[in-house]
Amino acid sequence: MLSAYLRSRVARRLFGRFLLAAVVPVVLLGGYAYVQVSGHLLQMTEQRLRDDSKAYGMALIGKLNTLQDELRLIARGGADRLASELDGSGSFNAISMPGNAVDLLPNAQRAHLARGQPVLSNDGFGHYSLWMPRAEDGSVVRGELKASTLWEDYSIGVPYCALGLGTETQYCTSELAGISLDLGQARTAHSGVFSTRVAGDEHLAAHWSASLEASLAHPGFAIVTLYPRTEMLAPLDRFRRIFPAVLALALVIAAWLSMGQIRRQMQPLLTLAGGAHRLAEGDFEARLEIESRDEFSEVAEAFNSMTVRLRHRFQLVEALADLDCAILAGAEVGQVARAALGHAPGVVACDYAGVLRAGGKLVAGSARLEHSPNAPRAIARIDDVAVSTADLDLLRATNGAFQADLQERSLSFLEPLAQAGLRHAWVFPALIDDRVSAVFILAFASAPPDLTEVIAVGRSFADRLAMADSSSAWEEKLYRNAHYDALTQLPNRALLHDRVEQAITRARHERSALAVLVIDLDRFREINDSLGHSVGDGLLCAVAERLARCVLARDTLARPGGDEFVILLTELQRGREGSIIDACLEQILMAMSRPFHVAGQSVSAQASVGIAMYPGHTDTAEGLLKGADAAMYEAKKEPTTSYRFFSEDIDSRAHERFRMVQRLRGALEREQFELYYQPKVEFGTGRIVGAEALLRWRDDEGRIVSPGAFVHVLEEIGLGPRVGDWVMRRACAQVAEWDRQGLPQIAVSVNVLPSHFQNSDIVASATEALTCNGLANERLEIEILEETAIDASGHTHDALLALRRIGIGVALDDFGTGYSSLVYLTRIPANILKLDRAFISSLSTDARQAAIVAGIISLAKQLGMQVVAEGVEKPDQLEMLASMGCDLVQGYIFSPPVPAAEFARLLERDAGKPPNEGRPLAARVHPTLGTAPRRRARRLA
Repeated sequence: MLSAYLRSRVARRLFGRFLLAAVVPVVLLGGYAYVQVSGHLLQMTEQRLRDDSKAYGMALIGKLNTLQDELRLIARGGADRLASELDGSGSFNAISMPGNAVDLLPNAQRAHLARGQPVLSNDGFGHYSLWMPRAEDGSVVRGELKASTLWEDYSIGVPYCALGLGTETQYCTSELAGISLDLGQARTAHSGVFSTRVAGDEHLAAHWSASLEASLAHPGFAIVTLYPRTEMLAPLDRFRRIFPAVLALALVIAAWLSMGQIRRQMQPLLTLAGGAHRLAEGDFEARLEIESRDEFSEVAEAFNSMTVRLRHRFQLVEALADLDCAILAGAEVGQVARAALGHAPGVVACDYAGVLRAGGKLVAGSARLEHSPNAPRAIARIDDVAVSTADLDLLRATNGAFQADLQERSLSFLEPLAQAGLRHAWVFPALIDDRVSAVFILAFASAPPDLTEVIAVGRSFADRLAMADSSSAWEEKLYRNAHYDALTQLPNRALLHDRVEQAITRARHERSALAVLVIDLDRFREINDSLGHSVGDGLLCAVAERLARCVLARDTLARPGGDEFVILLTELQRGREGSIIDACLEQILMAMSRPFHVAGQSVSAQASVGIAMYPGHTDTAEGLLKGADAAMYEAKKEPTTSYRFFSEDIDSRAHERFRMVQRLRGALEREQFELYYQPKVEFGTGRIVGAEALLRWRDDEGRIVSPGAFVHVLEEIGLGPRVGDWVMRRACAQVAEWDRQGLPQIAVSVNVLPSHFQNSDIVASATEALTCNGLANERLEIEILEETAIDASGHTHDALLALRRIGIGVALDDFGTGYSSLVYLTRIPANILKLDRAFISSLSTDARQAAIVAGIISLAKQLGMQVVAEGVEKPDQLEMLASMGCDLVQGYIFSPPVPAAEFARLLERDAGKPPNEGRPLAARVHPTLGTAPRRRARRLA
């Protein structure tokens, strides 16, 4: 039985953890005790060796002091005493008068003797002599020391050695005879402990240095005491013999306790596992009987409750699957209702289940009541019940389920249930578009234990009844969702494509014509940004209503998406299709010309229309839609509401535009953009005081592409703000570079498109460009088009105000070519006004034009604005502008836009000229530039 438990992974895991719980503490404790005891023994041995080496060293010093005293007495005793000692008796092997042998001593020792101090010497063979000067005659007495007297000390209980000046061993006890010791780095310390090996055994050694420099002019000795490590750790041998037995006993006890615990826990677990397997095999009647006073009995109760719930859940899933199959097979509502009533008693333990219905819609009066097989006899024979208006109102207001107390008679059609003794009922109306199609009823004699399950079952059955009753409505709704626009309820792109294909097939068969008109609202994004998306959605619905009045019933008005609409004109008589299309276009343009009233606001919307026809243009649905779309983009280039018919030229331009878009997307990364600079000249001094940065694109072939050909594309594909930021940073960096070259300091102006205000923080971009290049804010000007400023949203106006507050100039570019309303000058936060070249071209030949320019300059001066005239090409234009008080002039008369290096040469040449001293500015025109041809290009900052 025990081995059967251990076959379980849980049992093996528990058994292993029990053993670990027993073994690990014992092993850790034993290891800790071993380490502590061995450390203590090592510490005691080290201390003993230190004490012994020091004691021996001190005793050696004492012996030398005694020998000094003895030799001093002999030296003082005269010749007789000296002669009596020559026999070698006493502490010396021999005593002599060395005479000239003193000269063989080192200088330091001779100097020590000269001072009357004794000296200890060594002949290099282990023989030591003590030299003592005699005060009477200055002679020296030499006593050769006996080795036994000098080195032997029987009070030391451990082996020891005495080392001399080098690594040679002077003396060792018999246990250490013949060994050679090397203190190594330990010699530098006065005392210490180190490890060494003696005869293959590891010893612990301590040394103590006895210095004799001051007393005997001798370096001294190093005393080393040693003790075998094996003898030091001998007390631990018994511990090592006993510990494995203790560990084995701990393992046996842990195994015995763990197996008992495993046996008590695995039996309930095996019972639970068996029940889970039976449940997985679909045996929902499986129950567990576990008698214990712990959590296992609670788990068994939860398992038994779960099996009941799962049985009901699976029965519910099976029932719902049967109902769904019946609905998908097109079964009638009565069949679905009877199937639901057959499954209900098994899914939820109810005393009654019923369905109230009346042919698709309940109305006040009589309705049919169908019953489940377990219905009480008193109810089973009832077929029709009364339904009141109050009942229907209550059912429509019910949010999913309604709980009725049958004793209160809240619903009239539940009275037969109350009479049969039922007390509680839950009613689930099947609603379709606020219409009660059927009612599913669950009733109980006593309150059910699980109300959540009752509501879930009833709601699921009621939903199936509603689905069965509205299958055709659902199919219609799904079809509309897939083929119609949710906002305008017009056909979407999929349905439009299908209808165009059908129209082409019919036109080919009937030899008729058709036309596709793509209508796109101009500047619709600005309406969304300024007025909100709700107003934009309302405008789209209003446009759809007006366009619907422009087409016949056989035609199609669709909304493929966004702000784009498509009209499909069919059954056009060949030869007369042009007049029909013109009439339709006239209605469309007239409808779009009137303002739209949306959400209490008057909104004007212009549109561009592109037309493609069959036959003539293409013979496929995709080709017609694509051609009309390309023609629409051509129409968008016109300033007002317009239309264009598709042509091969438009198709080629559409392909060219696509290629340009692909090239433009990587132009910035490939560093294909460049900046040209056109000077601004001051009338008062005749010097260059500013420059306008103009964007140029050098394409893959190295050709310079005109800005007018690609700037609007940048705007359409969303790259306008990104390129604009690059222009701003590059222009500021170039101005800073001219400053470092010592050229005159000028301001630079960059052109900004509307999207730059809408999609980025232009104030932060401008500030960053100036700060990174160390320029003052006054060195940068932002040029905006008149239409941008006038149509600006609150966000744009706030951004312009913020730029002016920090000192960045704001110039109103191309003034007079847009709205041309002077009142806007007081509303736009600009400090610079740029006269468009359209005013300048006929300035000297048109007196009315000259009067207008003079008036604009005068008004701008009174408003505190600086006036810049651009497009000046002739000296007489220059003189007239000077007489009108214009501040700055810009044009080909001075220089066309040039690269940065060439502009630097203009600045350098301009810096070397004397200032204008009363001469007309026209006289200061560069002769090679004043006759340059006029070229106009669209600009971008």
